[in-house]
Amino acid sequence: MRRVLPLAAVTLFIWGVRLRNVIEDEGIGSFGGVVTIAFLVIGLGLLTVGLTPKLRMNLPMMTFIRASAVFTVGWWVVRMIGILVDRSHSVGFIVVHAVLAGASIGAAVWLLVFRSQESGQVQLTKGLLR
Repeated sequence: MRRVLPLAAVTLFIWGVRLRNVIEDEGIGSFGGVVTIAFLVIGLGLLTVGLTPKLRMNLPMMTFIRASAVFTVGWWVVRMIGILVDRSHSVGFIVVHAVLAGASIGAAVWLLVFRSQESGQVQLTKGLLR
């Protein structure tokens, strides 16, 4: 299911970079470290689903994909509200995180909502939200 690859790529890029920052600044056992590891596991799971040829989708796998996308949207909405409310962040920090949020939310929404054209056949489903 190649539709998961954009969300997998964005997730692995963002949280892979974040892992380095967590290790240097907070330590892997901190809350930031736990969240980072959780998102990396989600990203690796999505990448595995996206790169496995002829993978049969079953209910647990579809649930994992849906939950990953919904969690991503929820995380970034809450995170951006927190960033905007906290007046201690620079404009650059806010802009960078808004771009990261936009890319993540965009990939998640695309995965959940839009039609698939996998295997050369147009599927008449409305993404994963049915």
